[in-house]
Amino acid sequence: MKLPQGFEIPNNQGKEKHCLKLLKNIYGLKQAGRVWNLHLHKGLVKLKYCQSKTDPCLYYNKDTLLAVYIDDCIL
Repeated sequence: MKLPQGFEIPNNQGKEKHCLKLLKNIYGLKQAGRVWNLHLHKGLVKLKYCQSKTDPCLYYNKDTLLAVYIDDCIL
């Protein structure tokens, strides 16, 4: 990654001594799938879906089942 335009390092120290923290997920990173899954899980819990204890890819509500496979959902 490159430093953002206009970013200045204090005290003119070298770039190799600093670490930048991403505030948002970037598609293609190893943790991108995990972040998407957490976001989906939070949304489904808000909609009052419960996650199955035996299969974490299956959510259920009163009368509906929702299966998640990678980035696809079947209702």
